[in-house]
Amino acid sequence: MKKNISFLRLVLLFVFATFLHGVVMAQTKKVTGVVKDEAGEALIGVSVQVKGTAVGSMTDFNGAYSIDVPEGSTTLVFSYIGMKTQELPISGELVSATLVSDTKELEDVVVVGYGVMKKRDLTGAVGSLKSSDLQSVSSNNALEAMQGKIAGLDISKTSGAAGEGVKINLRGNRSVWANNEPLYIVDGVDYGSTIDLNTSDIESMEVLKDASSTAIYGTRGANGVIIITTKRGKKGGTKNALVTYNGYISSNSPTKVPSTMTAEQDVDFLIEKARRGDYMSGDPVKVAKSENRANYSYTDVLGAGGQARALYEAGTSVDWFDEILNNSITHNHELSVVGGSENTAYNFSLGYLNENGLMKNDNLTRYNAKFGIDHKVAKGIDLGGSLLYTKRDWNRREDEVFSQVIKMHALSDILLDIPSDLAPAHTNPLINEREGYYQNNTQSDRIFGNAYLNIEFIKGLNFKTMFAADMNNSFKGIYEDYMITSRNQSNKETFISQEKTNEYNLTWDNTLNYALELKSGHDIQILLGQSTIMKESLYGMVSGDCGKEHYFSNSYYNLNNVTSFYQPQSSLTPENMESYFGRLNYKFKDKYLFQATYRADGSSVLSEGNKWGYFPSVSAAWRIKDEKFMQNVKLISNLKLRASWGVAGNAAVQPFGTLSTLVSDFQNNYSFGDVNSSGYVPGNLANKELGWETTSTTDIGLDFGLFKDRISGSIDVYFSETNDLLMYKTVPLTTGYTAAWENVGSTENKGIEIALNTVNVKTKGFVWSSDWTFSMNKDKVTSLASGLTQDLADPSQALVVGMPVMCFLDYESLGVWGTDEVAEAAVFGEHPGQMKLKDQNGDNLITDEDRILFNKSPKFIFGWNNHLSYKNFTLSILSHARVGQWIAYDLYDSFNPIVVDGTPNMDYWTPENQEAWIPRPGETSTKYSALNKVKASYLKVKDITLAYAIPKKLVSKIGLSNAKVYGSMKNFFTFSDIDNYDPEQEGTVSNPLMKQIVFGLNLQF
Repeated sequence: MKKNISFLRLVLLFVFATFLHGVVMAQTKKVTGVVKDEAGEALIGVSVQVKGTAVGSMTDFNGAYSIDVPEGSTTLVFSYIGMKTQELPISGELVSATLVSDTKELEDVVVVGYGVMKKRDLTGAVGSLKSSDLQSVSSNNALEAMQGKIAGLDISKTSGAAGEGVKINLRGNRSVWANNEPLYIVDGVDYGSTIDLNTSDIESMEVLKDASSTAIYGTRGANGVIIITTKRGKKGGTKNALVTYNGYISSNSPTKVPSTMTAEQDVDFLIEKARRGDYMSGDPVKVAKSENRANYSYTDVLGAGGQARALYEAGTSVDWFDEILNNSITHNHELSVVGGSENTAYNFSLGYLNENGLMKNDNLTRYNAKFGIDHKVAKGIDLGGSLLYTKRDWNRREDEVFSQVIKMHALSDILLDIPSDLAPAHTNPLINEREGYYQNNTQSDRIFGNAYLNIEFIKGLNFKTMFAADMNNSFKGIYEDYMITSRNQSNKETFISQEKTNEYNLTWDNTLNYALELKSGHDIQILLGQSTIMKESLYGMVSGDCGKEHYFSNSYYNLNNVTSFYQPQSSLTPENMESYFGRLNYKFKDKYLFQATYRADGSSVLSEGNKWGYFPSVSAAWRIKDEKFMQNVKLISNLKLRASWGVAGNAAVQPFGTLSTLVSDFQNNYSFGDVNSSGYVPGNLANKELGWETTSTTDIGLDFGLFKDRISGSIDVYFSETNDLLMYKTVPLTTGYTAAWENVGSTENKGIEIALNTVNVKTKGFVWSSDWTFSMNKDKVTSLASGLTQDLADPSQALVVGMPVMCFLDYESLGVWGTDEVAEAAVFGEHPGQMKLKDQNGDNLITDEDRILFNKSPKFIFGWNNHLSYKNFTLSILSHARVGQWIAYDLYDSFNPIVVDGTPNMDYWTPENQEAWIPRPGETSTKYSALNKVKASYLKVKDITLAYAIPKKLVSKIGLSNAKVYGSMKNFFTFSDIDNYDPEQEGTVSNPLMKQIVFGLNLQF
């Protein structure tokens, strides 16, 4: 009986198993398909998931997939990094998908202070660049990618030295002594202008321009805010990580470089100087000789023998710029991995940059490592963070070597320490290039990281806390041998210096965000926040002279070599800020928009009772296109009117700037009997009322689109006033001090910005589009301290009420007096060949009253970026212009024709060449500074890039999903009225800018 029961159990078990198998088989079905992109190319590694289940698959090298779909499932979810996630119904056994790029979706969202917003909902003036705009940037600083692409943003690169950054100004100048640069925010934290990020790590860069956008940053927002957001991983079930490589190599050479004289020109210059001396001598024989240039030869100025004559007769001629400048190679490599699962997303990247300048040992080596993670702990709870480590090894050259180069004689022997007997005081500038003679190295390690926790209490109510730390330790060593240019012409002793800086910045932000969407068409979003910032900088420097000795091997490391120490410097600088802020966004029927913000900042650097600053703003926008009366206007595809007003501040007060201080000074000694002791002298006069500079700005803007956005753009008109300017004001000597910081004066700033995007041609295979930017700005001083109308103490930064903020003060040169102007020149006590200055007040005297102002800022800036694409080829051409600015051109400062120096190749006056701008060699003047005020308008073709996307059918065979190669010509074409010079350098001759030929490669695995 028991055997029969056991047999029956086996039969029943078999029947049940068979039935269960049938049920399982009936509950699933196989679905296959192919996933492609918009171009019809197969996509590899696309995640295919049955919605609502853990069942998933992945596309192969042909974009094909196969998946067993449980019975009752109705939807497949296709997701891929860089593409929009797509959901498709399961309509049969074949479900194929075409994924589209996520770029447009990204462009529709911009990052603002402490959050993000749809571009259509913006009420302020915000410019934006996305990661696609950075793919061919060949610079150590990604900020350079914005040049010519953001209206109102004036970017210039003034030095071609390796590791140098860019100069940035947004909407003109407001401050006189304070910094006019914007605030730079990376992932929500103040980063500084040295952006050491890999460009491929950057998701977007936003520029907040008006006060309604920047007031949320309070005391730091008056000059605008640039927000950089880095890339994160992507959640959603992606099993395979996306691996990306971006790299380039560039060949670097000088752009336009001033030319020095040839040997022939050198001799001609000396002859003309001698000829002028004969003319002015009063000796009839010499005067008669001076009337004809043919009466002179090289023997008159080079003598019967000597080195210079021998070099001239041997045909030797030295081009000193050519000797000291060299072509170089720069290369950069970036590797990133991005991936994620249903609840976790991660990203990891490595970067290596080796940038070489145009001089020996002018280079920057940089290593980057970045890691980020975002994890969903539970429903409504997310946490994550990121960590960036940057190591820099930066070797710099001595700028002063160029001031020596431009006064060297062409008749020189480059192998000699004293290369020319025409100027025995000149040292050979190439000594600086000898191994070990000049060393300037900075080693730095920076850790920049943050961690966050986000909790959604109920739908729409989110609390986020974020803690960030920025730690930067650097060591700078300088070794200057007694034989190099700067030391040999001063105290002739070897010099060494050591500087150490340890900085840390801590930021703790807490924000509460509530979004409420009502059925009646009212949308409300409220942000409340608190921020704490703590900074500390520890600095120390020890330096001294080491006698007339070489210490190449010890370099700057051995302080025991110092025989005479300079005054040591050390400081501990703490700075803390506590802030509270809020923002209200209100939207009605998706077309009436309103925003209000308020921020209160309290800072440790100000005196008791005056530590807090308060910064409100309001803005509104009207989406006119969404009104019923516009629905039938097909010509207009977008139309929005914006208006804003707000107040932001400038945190320019230095720590301890409000306190009275004493400083040690080894030059102020006190005697105590027979003992001398160094003492202290008054440093800074206290000002317990010192407060923030504040800037109020009104902005009216119009966003528009025409012909289905074939033409789109924005126009902004703004006006701002800055009050309580921070200025170092002179005080009576009876106080024991010379000057003190005070809030005095005001400035005004107004302008117009136009950004235009046009699709010029669009056919099936060819697209040509253009981005245009135009900015015009006028700033002026409206008041100064104590009712003064001008402050002319510093001619390089002259201040006059009613005139631009940044100005030179100098005479206006009209050229050179000619031989047909003898009588006119005599009125001023001058004669032909001398510099002719304009008598501004007509009193027949050239005095200080005849000096005028020259505006350092451009009248307008312009950018024109063209994109042309044909099948897999793309061509981009970026042009950039700055018009109307004046510079102080260092080359003309070198003109000193009464000494034994050589001179650059300049067109100087002679009786046979009276149209020249430079006075006759040998003429003297105390007003030669007027020569160097030059109008420096220019137009550049900044970048030409041709790229080719290799067909995916080819690259997929080697395991790639995308591959692009490109070549660029950067900074090759500059048009200006200044010969042999790139005016973007703003007057400096040292470290000329580079033109680059770049070859790059972008790969995705």
